[in-house]
Formats: sequence, C-alpha cells, structure tokens
Amino acid sequence: MPYDQAPVPHGPGENDGPRVGAPPDRLGFLDGLRGWASLMVVLSHLWGQFARHVSSIYDAVPLRLVSNGHVAVLIFFVLSGVALSLRFVRQPRPVALLGLVVARYVRLVVPIFATTLIVYLLLTLQIAGSPEAAQLAHSEIFLGPRHDIATSFGDVAAFSFFEVLFRYDPHTTFNWSLWTMPIEFFGSLLVYAMLFAFSRVPRLQRPHRIVLAGVLSLALLALSKPLAACFSLGYVVAELIFSPAAKSAWIRWASGIVLAAATALILLNRELDDLRGAVLALGIVMVVVFWPVGRRLFSNPLSHWLGLISFPLYLIHVPVIGCASLLFLSLVRAGLGLEAATHVTMVAALAGCLFAAWLLLPMERCSIRWSRRVDLTRVSAVSAAAETTAR
Repeated sequence: MPYDQAPVPHGPGENDGPRVGAPPDRLGFLDGLRGWASLMVVLSHLWGQFARHVSSIYDAVPLRLVSNGHVAVLIFFVLSGVALSLRFVRQPRPVALLGLVVARYVRLVVPIFATTLIVYLLLTLQIAGSPEAAQLAHSEIFLGPRHDIATSFGDVAAFSFFEVLFRYDPHTTFNWSLWTMPIEFFGSLLVYAMLFAFSRVPRLQRPHRIVLAGVLSLALLALSKPLAACFSLGYVVAELIFSPAAKSAWIRWASGIVLAAATALILLNRELDDLRGAVLALGIVMVVVFWPVGRRLFSNPLSHWLGLISFPLYLIHVPVIGCASLLFLSLVRAGLGLEAATHVTMVAALAGCLFAAWLLLPMERCSIRWSRRVDLTRVSAVSAAAETTAR
C-alpha cells in the first residue's frame, strides 16, 4: 500500500531511536519493510498461483514463509496507520479532515488509473493472459483479468475512480491484487477520523491518545474487525515512536513478546486467520521500529529501492505475470519441459515486475505531488481562516 510521504525526525544516531526535535527526514527502515512486504506479495502470486502448481521446489517451507502474501498485506495496513499518523502525532496540529480524505483518494486512484490503462492496453492487444497457458500450468492468474468480458475505456474510468474503492467486484476487476484498496481507503479514513477527533480535544496528552487508540483497537479485534484494527494499531505505534517509551528497554521486549506470542498462536493452531495475522504484523512492525537490529536490517540500499517501487510493484505485478503466460506457453511449445519452462518464466516474470515498477516511478512521484497539493491547499485555507478569526 502507498506510504504517506510525510517527513519524520531522526538524528545522526538513528540506531538509538527517533528523537523529537531532530532534523526532519524519513523513517527509511519502514520504507524498506514496506518494500520487502511488496515483494512477498509478488512471490505469493508468482509462486503460489503458478510455479508451485508445476514444480514442488516452490512448495518448500522456507519459500512458503517468504511468499506469504496475506501477512505482507496486513503489514501494509499497520504501516499505513503508522505513516498516515506520523506528522500529526509528532506535533499535534489542526486536522483538515476533508483535505486529507481528498488527498488520500488522489494518492490511491492516480496510480490505479495509470496501471488500469496498461491492463486495458494489454487486453486490447490480447496479451493480458492465455487460457491455454492457464490450463497447462493449472494457474488461474495466467488467464488474465476480464478475459471473458468486453471492456471499454468507460469501464477503465469507472473502475479506477469509483468501483475499485467503493464497489470492488473480483469478477470484473482489472487487477486481482486490488481487493485491498477498499480496506486501505476506509482504514485511512479511520486513522483520519481519530486524528480529527483527538485534535478537537487539546487537553488529550499522548498517553491518553495511546490508551484511547489501544481501546479502539481491542474493540475492533473483539468485533472481528482485525483488518480495521491494523490501522488503529499503526496509529498507536506512531504515538509510541515519539514517546519517551521509544528509548526504553521495555518497549523492545514488548515488541518481541507480541511477535513471539502471535507466532506461537499460529504454530499451535496451525492456522493463520486475520486476527492472528494482525497481531503478527503488529509484532513485526514493532520489532523493526524499536529494535536497532530491525532498523539496520531494513535500512540498506536494496531495501530503500524496494521501498521506492513498492506501490508500483504492488499494482503492476499481476498484469506482468499475466503477460508472462505467453512466454511460458511459447517455451512449452518450443519443446521445453513444464518444470524448466516454469523456472525460466518465474525468473523472467520477477525481473519484469521489478523493471515495470521502476518504469512507473514517475507516475508514483506524480501521484504523491498531486496529493500533497490537495492536502496543503486545504491546510493553507484552514490556517488562513484561523488567522482571519484571530485578527
């Protein structure tokens, strides 16, 4: 999911934890975590919905662990809660709710529209997928989206600007990975609503906000709404980053306990449902945020690059895998065995996903810039109104 691009502070000693009042910068290790999570989603589709059906190599336990797309999506949701909250919890300020909502809408739909146009082009050229390859590989993802539905440019616009967020239908979607977008959008609204409500009560201090957000998260979990709880839990993590607790040993141990407890529950029950997955995602994010080794692990150049392309990668990988079905079919027709064709196609598709995501970086920067303009315009209007009232 897209990460809000708000700057957050850390000083030269980043490994000692973020410091309030330090020069503004980004929490790069969270970008890195988001990048690797995006790659996990790609592998979950590339291996889980294609290669694993042909070759048992991709069914090995270690490969299943690093290609668990569901856990990766839950990590995205927690990270979104963190990222959307950071600039507001660092220094409480008035929250222009409408401007934030419109900015978030722009941030999501601009890249979605661009990649949906690409899918429309692939459908028009009849290279979005191959039923024959899908049958050979026992892979539904090789069919390509809307393979049996007549599609027009009007469908592209309707899907990109409305249906993907407000009326998502897996049968008419242009991209199967976008089932997360309604959750992402309404989870963002939940975070903004919390920020707006808390900003209206200036007497609420950070400990009060943490408790209230924590209670809300527990209530959502109790009401079987773990996906929504991921966003409010992300808000709690953002508050903790700027609290004195961020430098204490107990928060590191608490992070490890959350991660260990979630892992134990999953292993004991041999089941990864949304509730256990949400707790696991929270534990992973907390360990990366509050443990120096976690921050270092996700702060290297490769992690930084994956963070930059994470949202384009998430959006474009399913169309690229659909196109790769034609390569798979060509290799099989040329006499290559199914397993060998699978290995070649897997490597080519993965490289193609990364390259396509890199090519889409200008689009990504454009959507960030446009969403900031919407947000800043609203904030400026609110500030101007406040100044006028003060006079």
